[in-house]
Amino acid sequence: MPEPDEINEQLRAYVERAGVPVAASEARARGERHIARRRRAALGAVAAVALLAVGGTIAIAGRDGGGKGAPAATTVSTPKVSVNDSTTSVGTVPCCDVPTTTSTALRETTGTWGSIVTTGDGVWALRRQPSAELVHLDPATGIVLERSDVSHDHVAWINASTSDGTTTLVLAGSRPSRTAPGTVTAFDGITLGIKSQFPVADGPIAIAGSGGAAVWIAGDHTLTRAVLVHGSLDVGPTHSMGGAPIVDIAVDPGGQRLYVEQFDSQQRVLLSVLSAVDAHVIVPAKVVDGGPGPGLIAAGDNGVWLAQPSGTQAHLQRYLPSLLQAGHSLSGANTMQVRVDHGLVLVTLAGTTNEITCVDPELGSVRAAMSMPSGDVIESYASDGQRLYLGIVGKGIEVRPIDPACLG
Repeated sequence: MPEPDEINEQLRAYVERAGVPVAASEARARGERHIARRRRAALGAVAAVALLAVGGTIAIAGRDGGGKGAPAATTVSTPKVSVNDSTTSVGTVPCCDVPTTTSTALRETTGTWGSIVTTGDGVWALRRQPSAELVHLDPATGIVLERSDVSHDHVAWINASTSDGTTTLVLAGSRPSRTAPGTVTAFDGITLGIKSQFPVADGPIAIAGSGGAAVWIAGDHTLTRAVLVHGSLDVGPTHSMGGAPIVDIAVDPGGQRLYVEQFDSQQRVLLSVLSAVDAHVIVPAKVVDGGPGPGLIAAGDNGVWLAQPSGTQAHLQRYLPSLLQAGHSLSGANTMQVRVDHGLVLVTLAGTTNEITCVDPELGSVRAAMSMPSGDVIESYASDGQRLYLGIVGKGIEVRPIDPACLG
């Protein structure tokens, strides 16, 4: 979900560790308790949310994977549920062996949803307009567990999480302009209260982690590691990064490699590989691509993916940890985005932004393309390895099952 008018302000969300879904009965009970609390607080009438064991419409179109041996996709359709206040509509189409999932959706008639983060504790989404609101959702059902107005905290995006097994923090970034200092805010994952805030003199540009206790915060020319210790964020020393400005960072799922993307005055994209433990250089900066603006990166176990715009379209390429190219290159719209969630490589290839494509992590070829209803504009998306969480402009967050073809 790119930021308006600046590719290098595109939203970033990175690898999170695999989540454990909450059972449907437990999720129902938690949702009902939450609704009861809101009623007792006299916050107004709360419409009952129906829990339906159905998923979302998925259409998988056959594609050329961009190279020899790319597997063709098939066409699949599954049920969909839409919840809007107290009205529930269900469209059912007979389907295949796609597993059914208890699935509801938080629906809003206004607003845009800038970023989504998934962890083992749940799903968090940031509503950017008409006012900034941080929402904690149940991962299995999409039921709202907690929500908090964060407009006074100047939160622009949520980008990563950190967990020590007992405490989960959701990390958010804000920067008034490209030349002004910004702030990183750590929210408690359960209460959504602020645990800590600290300034970043030349950022933050991005925040990345692997879902464990450590995260990295990038400024224009700095990298800072922060670690969750006994429920508090311990901010470590800052490392300087010479050369062109940093535009993106990503940490591999194992928490060992920190990939850094820089973009120079000659419109070249440079990648380097650092240790995610102490920032020592593993592979020095290397020119890998170029274009009118920087792209987005996302790290997997087998390297880093770069979605790079060229002006009229964009292409997706994987680079090994050595920064050598690997697999097929895929072409798509200039607004292409990529993220790796729980082993799944998810890409927006279509210019209509209402289609999520899953890519083979090794070959780079298309496994399946999951189309959404016409008119739905997906601004943000994430996955816990079983479900898609879609931030749809003017509607809210929808929960849909992952197509089995995406799982290999």
